Parts: sequence; C-alpha cells; structure tokens
Amino acid sequence: MKRHSISIIIILLSCYTSGLTAQSVYSFEPGDIEVKTEIKLEPKSHFWGAFYSVIPGVALHGTGLLYAEEYTKAGIIMAVEGLSLYLIGLGIQGTERRAGCVIYYDTNAAFYGLIGLGLFAATWIYDVVMTQRAIHEHNESIKHRNLWLDIGTLENSNGRTLTFGFSWRF
Repeated sequence: MKRHSISIIIILLSCYTSGLTAQSVYSFEPGDIEVKTEIKLEPKSHFWGAFYSVIPGVALHGTGLLYAEEYTKAGIIMAVEGLSLYLIGLGIQGTERRAGCVIYYDTNAAFYGLIGLGLFAATWIYDVVMTQRAIHEHNESIKHRNLWLDIGTLENSNGRTLTFGFSWRF
C-alpha cells in the first residue's frame, strides 16, 4: 500500500510541475529576441596535434591531449609524468652510498630510476598516439553530430531570461 501511495504522489507532483512549466511560457515579439550565442565545433588538425604532443610534449606530456580537448586524460598523463620524474630523481640521487672507503650501490634506487624512465617514455608515446586518436574521434563526432544546444537570452516583462534550445537532426 505504501508503494502505491508513493507512486501516486510522484505522478501527481509530476503533473503539477508540468502544469507549472506549461503556464510559464512567455509571449514575445520577434524583435525581443537577441542574437544567440552559437557553440560551433571546428575540426582539429592532425598536424598541430602531433606538433603539440611531440615538441612541447617532450617537457610536459599531455599537451597534445589538451589540444584534442581530452582534459581528463591529459591530467592523468601529467600526474604520471610527475611520478616518473620523482622516480628518476630517486634513482639518480640514491644509487651510490659511501661508508668510509667502501662504496655501496643501491639496486633498489636504480630499479626505481629505470621504472621512472619507462613511465616517462610510455607517457610520451601514449600522448603522441592518443592525441591522433582523440582528434580523429573529435572530427568524426563533428561530421555526424545530431544534437545541438543553442543558448540565448530573451527579453520579457520580468526582465532578461536565459533560454536553452535543443535541436535534433534525423
């Protein structure tokens, strides 16, 4: 019984809110609508993606992915690069220890340095390869885009309101 009463309350609330939204439609004159801000996606260049991932990417891995607008992957790559630089620093700093006239070599520190070098190279290669893939997917999504979001403002008796418009091509 409790389940049925909750579902009836939800149905009544949804009908009430849909009635409110239907009553809040404004009438306006065609001159009241301002020019809409249009979000236009442009295709990305494979050349510039490769340039950003190779040239500045030597020092800061993930710049190609930033160009391709893959911000999450770029952040992860930059964090892993920071970890790899830390491991390289550990490997360089802690490989040799002196105790009097005897020199000891710490193999764990050298191992950390090698892992750091491997991570450094892997993140750079990943940035170069995944930038090209992300640019290809970005350009394909622009070609076959079916859903648009238009954002604009509307002047009415209550002042300026923000409007959203969705369009779907089929």
